[in-house]
Amino acid sequence: MEMKQATEEDVFPDGTFLDKGSRAYFSIYAMGRMKSIWGEDCEVLKPERWIQGGQYVSDDQFKYVVFNGGPRICLRKTLAYLQMKMMAASILLNYSIKVDQDHVVVPRVTTTLYMKHGLKVRIMKRCLEEKKQDSKVKKKKKSAKLVPWNLLLKYMFIYG
Repeated sequence: MEMKQATEEDVFPDGTFLDKGSRAYFSIYAMGRMKSIWGEDCEVLKPERWIQGGQYVSDDQFKYVVFNGGPRICLRKTLAYLQMKMMAASILLNYSIKVDQDHVVVPRVTTTLYMKHGLKVRIMKRCLEEKKQDSKVKKKKKSAKLVPWNLLLKYMFIYG
């Protein structure tokens, strides 16, 4: 649970009034799964939510509040995103990763969200020929729709 305290009287976007000193408690985990925020498909991973007109769009900063919002946004947010992009690109370039078929994915609700039983995957090193083949396929299929994570990574690097 997160908590914020009003330093002065304020009004939420829905019209709820807050007295000075009032506290607002909220769950980042729950907000990430609310139909009222994300729609009926709130539990579906859809990176295209952040891509409009072919470009990465940072929607409302208070919609996904993991890094806070407003004037006190987390200073490490940019660095965290950069590190994530570099690691993801490096791993996806050099390894083929598939979730183990028998593994049941269960989230563990804590301050930082992670898998209750870990995430069992099979990792296989890509050979040089496989990388070349992937590159050739991508060049030939420029008009084809990319797999969502590929699309997200592409736009995160270009516009993130």
